[in-house]
Amino acid sequence: MKQSIILENISARLGISQLNPMQQEMMATQAHDIVLLSPTGSGKTLAFTI
Repeated sequence: MKQSIILENISARLGISQLNPMQQEMMATQAHDIVLLSPTGSGKTLAFTI
C-alpha cells in the first residue's frame, strides 16, 4: 500500500499518467536483480529509476 502511494507521488511529479505494461511488471517485482529486455524508448530507464 505504501509503495503504491510513493509511486503515485513520483509519477505525478514527473507528469506520468500511466505506466506501460513493462514498467508495471517491473514495479510489481520485489527482486533486487532484474533484467529488462525491451526496445529503445520503452521506458526501461524510468522503471529502473523509480
